[in-house]
Amino acid sequence: MKKKSDRKRLEEKADKLWSKCVRTRDRVCRNCNSDYMLDAHHIAGRVYKPTRLLLANGVTLCKKCHFPEKVRPEEFRSMVIGIVGESHFANMYDLAKGNGSPHKVTIADLQFEIESLTRELKRLESDWGRIGTNQ
Repeated sequence: MKKKSDRKRLEEKADKLWSKCVRTRDRVCRNCNSDYMLDAHHIAGRVYKPTRLLLANGVTLCKKCHFPEKVRPEEFRSMVIGIVGESHFANMYDLAKGNGSPHKVTIADLQFEIESLTRELKRLESDWGRIGTNQ
């Protein structure tokens, strides 16, 4: 069995933290308000390195609302635009594509992102506790 590289382990950790932050921030599906089986969806696909770990590039969807991404991509795209707005959607793709130059993410970049996402997750979880006790 091949051992994972340090880079791959850090990328996976960052991806999981990003997902948890988006789901903690939104708390429910942004399309139907369900809180069952939530996924974090990248507005501009995760293949785009400049926006892969930006929380603004994420939206929470339940499995039912996320499923059409592959089978009805145009309808899915319209749904996401309806949720985040056309301007935000376009902005995420503009940022994702940058100036056309490849975006090289270093190990240090990944470590920094993990630290930032960890802090943000703690803040979001803390906010959730305050919101939950004030209702």
